Amino acid sequence: MKDILNAPFLTEMVRTATNMYEHGWDERNGGNLSMLLEEAEVREYLVIPGIVRTIRTGFEAPELDGKIFLVTKTGSYFKNVQHDPAKNLGIVRLANGGREAEILWGFSDGGTVTSEFPAHMMSHLARLAVDPENRVIMHCHPTNLLAMTHVHDLDEKEFTRTLFRMCTECIMVFPDGVSVLPWMVCGTNEIGLATAKKMETARLCVWAMHGVYGAGKTLDETFGLIETAEKAAEIYLKIAHLERKQTITDEQLHLLEARFGVKAREGFLKTGEPDRREDAGMVTVYSSPLCPDCRECKANFDAHGIAYREVDITASMKNLKAFLKYRDALNVFDPCRKNGSVGIPAIVSEDGSVTLDWEGFLKERGLSVVCRENGPVCSLDGKGC
Repeated sequence: MKDILNAPFLTEMVRTATNMYEHGWDERNGGNLSMLLEEAEVREYLVIPGIVRTIRTGFEAPELDGKIFLVTKTGSYFKNVQHDPAKNLGIVRLANGGREAEILWGFSDGGTVTSEFPAHMMSHLARLAVDPENRVIMHCHPTNLLAMTHVHDLDEKEFTRTLFRMCTECIMVFPDGVSVLPWMVCGTNEIGLATAKKMETARLCVWAMHGVYGAGKTLDETFGLIETAEKAAEIYLKIAHLERKQTITDEQLHLLEARFGVKAREGFLKTGEPDRREDAGMVTVYSSPLCPDCRECKANFDAHGIAYREVDITASMKNLKAFLKYRDALNVFDPCRKNGSVGIPAIVSEDGSVTLDWEGFLKERGLSVVCRENGPVCSLDGKGC
């Protein structure tokens, strides 16, 4: 029989708990971890059944009957897990319809499973129904996500969109978004059931003024999931009181969806963006037939065979609003806002970058201006569009 202290699943749990403590996510005895284990991997280290003792769980989960979990102990300090894994961790097998947990190893001081064990098991049940490979549930108290719940609207869509806008990686790491629960008493079946319900649609569930639940296939994946959301929350708190010069727009988020093959949770982003069109990834030109500079730009693009999608901002409010999302947010439009020009033609490249210099756009591609048009200008100062 192999030494269980050298088991990969145990050493990884120890490393993760230590890392969580060092990140400041698990102060004192805050936070808890659980991971579903395969019986075959446990049998390499333990004789099954080899029941040390049996405890009542306080809930029912017949679907998890016979399942084995590695879980942190109630009251354990994560800083101590690395020094005494057998005291601060335990391996349990659910029995009797989930109403009992058979301790197979650990909790050497007579301790028991985390007080959040019911919430963990209910979340495991919810996530396994969505993805059978989701084996980890992680609960912790990341400082910035917790602080964000004090000052940000708790609407899930708005909470998620704020995080998405803070750093590019968010929509790629958790496209399913973030679910949010209002403040509830912890350690109860009620919060466990509410969390499990949220876990049906997202792998992250924020508990307002408390912490976060995360789910994933591995400890590393789940840690990284929370780490990314926490980083975005930190950025938000650092800039929330400042004037916003630019941000990641919904249109740019849709471009990321198309580029990386992810899909934000339905309804969390505004629809009608480029990735939903057949010509997604094509250069977009925001323009108006009333603008001579726009006509000149398009004539030169046509002459050089540059494929582009035209958005006439004077054709509909929808088109105007799509343009204003750029104009109101990006630094490139600062001179336009100051001198009263509209800021067209505006060229949005495939990578989401924006330029108002269509001639420079051509020169960067080794092309020259071949069509010129002299016509009236449309800015307030009479100098351009």
